[in-house]
Amino acid sequence: MTALHHYLLICDNDKFACIGGLPFFYRCEDVPDQAVKVNTDEAGNNIYAIAHQDIDLSQSPEESTGQIEFLRFRHLIGSLDALQSSQLAKAMQLLRFRQDHQFCSRCGTPTELHPIENATVCPSCHYHQYPRVQPCMITAIIKTTTDKPQILLAHHLRATDSKMYTVLAGFVEVGESLEQCVHREVMEEVGLSVSNLRYFGSQPWPFPSNLMVGFIAEYQSGDISIDNNELMDAQFFDVDSLDENGPIIPPKGTIAYQLIEWVKQHYQS
Repeated sequence: MTALHHYLLICDNDKFACIGGLPFFYRCEDVPDQAVKVNTDEAGNNIYAIAHQDIDLSQSPEESTGQIEFLRFRHLIGSLDALQSSQLAKAMQLLRFRQDHQFCSRCGTPTELHPIENATVCPSCHYHQYPRVQPCMITAIIKTTTDKPQILLAHHLRATDSKMYTVLAGFVEVGESLEQCVHREVMEEVGLSVSNLRYFGSQPWPFPSNLMVGFIAEYQSGDISIDNNELMDAQFFDVDSLDENGPIIPPKGTIAYQLIEWVKQHYQS
């Protein structure tokens, strides 16, 4: 299908230009060289992303300019569907890839953009660099050996200010399967053994360029012993207690929220 128009998503690190709390799509006739192709929408329009510093917003319609505000990705995902959220995540990751690969990692020569692919090419040694995706596991651990079903939630050091409790997550290491990562990360972070792993779903997460792979697991054995370099606290919470009076949990739009909601729906008494 022939593209009808070109639109730009304007990104400032983890923030996007928005109007009325939703991403603003800047219509343009000519696509700037600094823009990266994100996708083509159902109507045939080409969607690109561009860094804020590479575009002059004063050229946008006067009625729009005064309404534009920059909102964080984490703030936006709760009001977007999965496709829209993935679009913003891809925009962030492609722009960061451009910024981080201006030089060849093998010989240090300034790179050039591939004319078709999302890649940089070294004109000297011809090494191609592509955007990297870092797989991470994220797991809801359920305990059913108590009077009421429980879920393990942890308070991370990086969430000191928010006081948020969430499910465990961690990066997959070289030579490791996703399942092996679940067992290792759970043991390292809270000292527990788990069993009966079930795949839940996945979500691209652009901090910096992750693919979150979700699992449901069952508590098998062990007593909680937290890794003080990662966590401030970890507890098993009654599933029935996960309401407005319970612990602060991740926001809507995140796979962590989806995992917790799934547990609530399937294990609440």
